[in-house]
Amino acid sequence: MRARGGYTLIELIITIVILAIAAAVMIPSMGGGAELRLRAAARTVISDITFAQADAAAFQDTRAVQFDTAANRYTVSEMRVTGNGTNVQFEPLYFARGPNDRFVVDIGSAGFGSTVIASADFDGDETLAFDELGTPVLSSDPTTTSDGGKVTLTLADATLEVNIAPYTGRVSVTKP
Repeated sequence: MRARGGYTLIELIITIVILAIAAAVMIPSMGGGAELRLRAAARTVISDITFAQADAAAFQDTRAVQFDTAANRYTVSEMRVTGNGTNVQFEPLYFARGPNDRFVVDIGSAGFGSTVIASADFDGDETLAFDELGTPVLSSDPTTTSDGGKVTLTLADATLEVNIAPYTGRVSVTKP
């Protein structure tokens, strides 16, 4: 009697079928590269908005996230109100990995492919501000509570909206 030296045809077919089923299940859940880049950009925006809100509460001071849709970037800043509330100034926060050590995030060159900040609307403004309690407020009048707003990110044919709720500043993501 000789020992078997190979696999039978049935064993090979069963193995190929199992691998095909596994591939059919895994590939759709992985998504395309564009969708992954868009999700990564949304996570970064959410993280930085949450940081600005937490920083405002931690330092008992106002913070702002200024979106510049034309330049496809945003800046996290300290917000100073002078002149009896008539003059609002923004000073970008320190960030070691940012340009000139400032907290500026350029979505177009941050590894998110061709992700675009399509729009940012917070009470008709592109600036999201938080008061010393972390509540969204108007950037032009930090004593007035904001109605919240949203940032729309697009890449190819995919779109995600980062929503900021009024009063609480809760951040959520939706597909429009």
